[in-house]
Amino acid sequence: MKAFTISSAVALLAAAAHAAPAQVALSRAASAPALAPAQGMIMSTTITVSYGTLASEATIRFEGADPDAYFDEEFPLSGKSTQIQNRLSVSHIKGASGAKCVFHGVDGSVTHTEGDRTVDVGPPQTQLSGSCKPL
Repeated sequence: MKAFTISSAVALLAAAAHAAPAQVALSRAASAPALAPAQGMIMSTTITVSYGTLASEATIRFEGADPDAYFDEEFPLSGKSTQIQNRLSVSHIKGASGAKCVFHGVDGSVTHTEGDRTVDVGPPQTQLSGSCKPL
């Protein structure tokens, strides 16, 4: 995330505040107190804008039953289906922050992830394809 700040100062001329007393009296409500003319009032405004780069891919972790058996795969956030070449029998899928995805297994499983949560694949099976979109 990146941020930048824009600052500006505006000086109002004292001449604009020297209205005739009749004009001041006409512009205020009957119950409002009289306002003293401003003498060179300075206004300052600061705007902070934060921005970041939108991710174009989601990195998904596919985990086997053995904690040491896993692989990571990149999926475009376009919603386009992507083939998965790794034949590990997958027990869990860890999603990516900012993405919602769906994966299709060799035995017919359909597994949905949303954000960076880990979800179970039941029953464990090789995943054939997946697709992701931004949250």
